[in-house]
Amino acid sequence: MYGPGVSDMKGGLVVMLYALKALNESGELGDKSITVLLNSDEEIGSLSSRKYLEEQALLHDWGLVYESSGNNRLTRERKGLGQARFVVHGRASHAGGAHEQGRSAIKELAYKIVQIENITDYETGVTVNVGVISGGEARNTIAPCAEALIDLRYPEAQQGIDAVAQFEEIFGSVFSYPVNSGEITTESWSNLHRPAKIATPESDYLLNKTIAIGRLLGQELGVGDSGGGTDGSLTQAVGLPTLDSLGSAGTGAHSNREQGRVSSLVERAKLSAVLIRRLAAE
Repeated sequence: MYGPGVSDMKGGLVVMLYALKALNESGELGDKSITVLLNSDEEIGSLSSRKYLEEQALLHDWGLVYESSGNNRLTRERKGLGQARFVVHGRASHAGGAHEQGRSAIKELAYKIVQIENITDYETGVTVNVGVISGGEARNTIAPCAEALIDLRYPEAQQGIDAVAQFEEIFGSVFSYPVNSGEITTESWSNLHRPAKIATPESDYLLNKTIAIGRLLGQELGVGDSGGGTDGSLTQAVGLPTLDSLGSAGTGAHSNREQGRVSSLVERAKLSAVLIRRLAAE
């Protein structure tokens, strides 16, 4: 099947629903305490729903997240996530008649983008992406304003803190015009909105249990780490052992190539039904 979100993560919602339907039809839910929490802001950082996720995490024994299982793989650890927005203010002027009187915010933005992108370091695992830019008023006007949105990924907490400090240094510098003129200014906002998901003995127990159940059902599931975000990072950070990637298999997330393997819907629903039943019995 093909389409936006078909694997990441509409397929996972279908898996979760039918696992619970199966347990309900077999009379397994009557004495169980299970909470389903769906949020619509996960892709932009769960900025509004975070408090609800953390509140619920403190009330439960296990956390299951239905992100895509990709190529039949459960995720053990994930990077932390951060984001930033910065707006450069310059001075408008006619691009032909008074070019020298203008101070281009777009020009300054370009210099800053190069500095920000250079923070990426594949050896340490820190990656930075300037994903959205906008600015200017007209073709023949020196741009008085320009802005950019930044995505940050980091394996360890201190790396995120250090990257934000580098952002702020870049935001506070001027690269395209005389530094002390005051004609170029930048306002910014930064937020480390998801901690890294670090494996614990409890989360590894949950992972290994799921792999064992998969084998009993004829499903061979691999294990790996990911730079993608998950709300499981939030729940595990407050002490709830959490496993994600329990959703359907698929590839091409966040692109027009996204696809999901239909047969994996049934496979993962079976896996979750057995897993939930066994966890509830412990």
